[in-house]
Amino acid sequence: MAFFPWQDTYATGIAKIDQQHRQLVDYLNQLYDAMKAGRGQDALAKVFKGLVDYTQSHFTTEEGLMKVYQYPDYAAHKAV
Repeated sequence: MAFFPWQDTYATGIAKIDQQHRQLVDYLNQLYDAMKAGRGQDALAKVFKGLVDYTQSHFTTEEGLMKVYQYPDYAAHKAV
Protein backbone atom coordinates (compact mmCIF):
# COMPACT_ATOMS: atom_id res chain seq x y z
CA MET A 1 0.00 0.00 0.00
CA ALA A 2 1.27 3.45 -0.91
CA PHE A 3 2.20 5.92 1.81
CA PHE A 4 0.54 8.71 -0.16
CA PRO A 5 -1.92 7.23 -2.63
CA TRP A 6 -3.03 9.33 -5.59
CA GLN A 7 -6.68 10.35 -5.42
CA ASP A 8 -8.75 11.68 -8.28
CA THR A 9 -9.64 14.67 -6.11
CA TYR A 10 -6.05 15.88 -6.65
CA ALA A 11 -6.58 16.08 -10.41
CA THR A 12 -6.59 19.51 -12.00
CA GLY A 13 -8.09 18.34 -15.29
CA ILE A 14 -4.92 19.41 -17.11
CA ALA A 15 -3.36 16.16 -18.34
CA LYS A 16 0.26 17.35 -18.32
CA ILE A 17 0.01 18.78 -14.80
CA ASP A 18 -1.85 15.74 -13.47
CA GLN A 19 0.82 13.44 -14.93
CA GLN A 20 3.54 15.50 -13.24
CA HIS A 21 1.68 15.53 -9.93
CA ARG A 22 1.38 11.75 -10.12
CA GLN A 23 5.13 11.50 -10.69
CA LEU A 24 5.82 13.67 -7.64
CA VAL A 25 3.56 11.44 -5.53
CA ASP A 26 5.42 8.42 -6.90
CA TYR A 27 8.75 9.82 -5.72
CA LEU A 28 7.37 10.15 -2.20
CA ASN A 29 6.08 6.60 -2.30
CA GLN A 30 9.42 5.27 -3.60
CA LEU A 31 11.21 6.81 -0.65
CA TYR A 32 8.66 5.44 1.79
CA ASP A 33 8.94 1.94 0.29
CA ALA A 34 12.73 2.07 0.55
CA MET A 35 12.52 3.18 4.17
CA LYS A 36 10.10 0.38 5.01
CA ALA A 37 12.49 -2.12 3.41
CA GLY A 38 15.40 -0.78 5.45
CA ARG A 39 17.01 0.80 2.39
CA GLY A 40 16.14 4.40 3.23
CA GLN A 41 19.74 5.60 3.48
CA ASP A 42 20.66 3.92 0.18
CA ALA A 43 17.65 5.32 -1.66
CA LEU A 44 17.52 8.76 -0.07
CA ALA A 45 20.07 10.54 -2.26
CA LYS A 46 18.68 9.13 -5.52
CA VAL A 47 15.03 9.75 -4.69
CA PHE A 48 15.67 13.17 -3.18
CA LYS A 49 17.66 14.32 -6.22
CA GLY A 50 14.92 13.04 -8.52
CA LEU A 51 12.28 14.77 -6.43
CA VAL A 52 14.13 18.09 -6.36
CA ASP A 53 14.93 18.03 -10.10
CA TYR A 54 11.44 17.00 -11.05
CA THR A 55 9.84 19.57 -8.76
CA GLN A 56 11.86 22.36 -10.37
CA SER A 57 10.84 21.16 -13.82
CA HIS A 58 7.22 20.83 -12.75
CA PHE A 59 7.00 24.36 -11.35
CA THR A 60 8.55 25.74 -14.53
CA THR A 61 5.85 23.96 -16.55
CA GLU A 62 3.08 25.02 -14.18
CA GLU A 63 4.14 28.67 -14.11
CA GLY A 64 4.50 28.71 -17.89
CA LEU A 65 0.93 27.50 -18.29
CA MET A 66 -0.28 30.07 -15.78
CA LYS A 67 1.32 32.83 -17.86
CA VAL A 68 -0.05 31.50 -21.15
CA TYR A 69 -3.58 31.28 -19.75
CA GLN A 70 -3.23 34.49 -17.74
CA TYR A 71 -3.98 32.88 -14.38
CA PRO A 72 -5.19 35.80 -12.22
CA ASP A 73 -3.37 34.69 -9.05
CA TYR A 74 -0.05 33.95 -10.80
CA ALA A 75 2.02 36.40 -8.73
CA ALA A 76 0.69 35.09 -5.43
CA HIS A 77 1.16 31.47 -6.51
CA LYS A 78 4.74 32.13 -7.62
CA ALA A 79 5.53 33.88 -4.35
CA VAL A 80 4.37 30.87 -2.36
